[in-house]
Amino acid sequence: MRQALVYRPQPEDALALRGYTFGLDVVARMGELRYRNNLSIIKIREQLQTESHLSISLKEVALLCEVFLALVTTVARQDEELIGQLKALGGIVLAIDGVQPEKSHETLYILRDVRSGRV
Repeated sequence: MRQALVYRPQPEDALALRGYTFGLDVVARMGELRYRNNLSIIKIREQLQTESHLSISLKEVALLCEVFLALVTTVARQDEELIGQLKALGGIVLAIDGVQPEKSHETLYILRDVRSGRV
């Protein structure tokens, strides 16, 4: 039996985390809902089901909120210039914007720190 080969464009890997069901757009949205809007895990799940018709468990929402924090922490710790800049500014203010290229395609979310201008 011949194994099926899957070919994916390299940039696609930048939009998804290996081994996770949902892409970075969903992780970023959960981070926004949890840490910007201070929603509970239950409320985040309800919001995602309402706005995106996502079928997701409470456990997965909690896990992906932790993944969001890990990603933010990892990126920030690697960039000493960014850390100094954020300390001087007194923290970060995240802005999120979404672009839906065509009907039925996934929305691309971009996060930007308003104070530093970093994407």
